[in-house]
Amino acid sequence: MRLETLVLNNLKHSLSTSLKESSSTTFVLLLTGGTTINLPIAVGGFDGSVDWGDGTFENYTTSTVLGISHTYASSGTYRVNIYGKIPTIKPNYNALGFINFRNALREAHLGRNKWNPTGLIRAFLYCYDLNKFSWKADNDSHRITNCTGMFLGCVGLSQHGEDVNNQDRIDLTHFDSRNVTTWQSMFQLCGAVRVKIAHLNITSTTSMVRMFWRAANKDLYYNDALKAWAENIQYGLTPSNVTWNAGTGAKPPYFGYTAESEVLVIQYGQGYYPYKQQLASHGWTIQDGGPTNNV
Repeated sequence: MRLETLVLNNLKHSLSTSLKESSSTTFVLLLTGGTTINLPIAVGGFDGSVDWGDGTFENYTTSTVLGISHTYASSGTYRVNIYGKIPTIKPNYNALGFINFRNALREAHLGRNKWNPTGLIRAFLYCYDLNKFSWKADNDSHRITNCTGMFLGCVGLSQHGEDVNNQDRIDLTHFDSRNVTTWQSMFQLCGAVRVKIAHLNITSTTSMVRMFWRAANKDLYYNDALKAWAENIQYGLTPSNVTWNAGTGAKPPYFGYTAESEVLVIQYGQGYYPYKQQLASHGWTIQDGGPTNNV
């Protein structure tokens, strides 16, 4: 009887932990022993808990400084889970703890954390080695209104065919973007990213200026977006008079490239030109590399 009770309690604990992590925000960090990091949680009242991934679990009621710090005794990869309210992700790169966080960050998976509407502006600015991002299925991303510079300079998200499984590094499948007004500079200076965007709700969008400046999305994903957003005009789901830098400009200086050595260009299939024209007639200004030889 005691054994059954113990098993049941362990099962309840395991289920509770799993449910919590499914809605938490998770950062995966690669660290050397003795490193202190500051979580980039801005002033505004962090109210929740942090599982630092090394056996340390801490509760917080408010945060009166930029960030909450922790020192890791041993080198390794750590999965940090943050539960509760995260008002804003706002790194302060004048402080060593935040620089350490930026250099250590490999993955970011956002969950249900009562986000401020503008809480992700330049959230991952110049996190060079960030190479995987997603919104978890259980999230409250509908609260977000501004994605300005969210991944600006995140060259680790760039893909040049070196991925063995050829998997996208950015997953916006569960991003409820119904209230986002601006995507300005979201992927600026990221290089050759691959991100599916056709499914995004852009009903509130007013600007996509420099969204892919010095960056370029996969041509196929660009075609899909042109088609979806043009077809949604008739349903009132595509706003008018939007400027969209869909993908042009010189590559940023990384992976052996200099800023002016090559030009990133996104192109649409010839069969997708009518969709681009529909958007243009709807007041859109789109900058891209023109048509490919593909349909």
